[in-house]
Amino acid sequence: MFSAVSDMEERVRDLVGFAQALCVFGSSSTYIPPKAVHVLAEALEALAARLETQWELAFKLAAEAKQ
Repeated sequence: MFSAVSDMEERVRDLVGFAQALCVFGSSSTYIPPKAVHVLAEALEALAARLETQWELAFKLAAEAKQ
């Protein structure tokens, strides 16, 4: 189970990086092209899907360990 949780670390850190980038974009007066925002959104969706899969695996392994 440790491995399933540990494997999420890099993706969680990536998510933090995306959040920081969006904060910079949101507080900037510079024009951000819609395509740039769209690319970030697609990357975030893909990252979230992978993280959700790992999260579900970790819960499954935890439930199996309790039995």
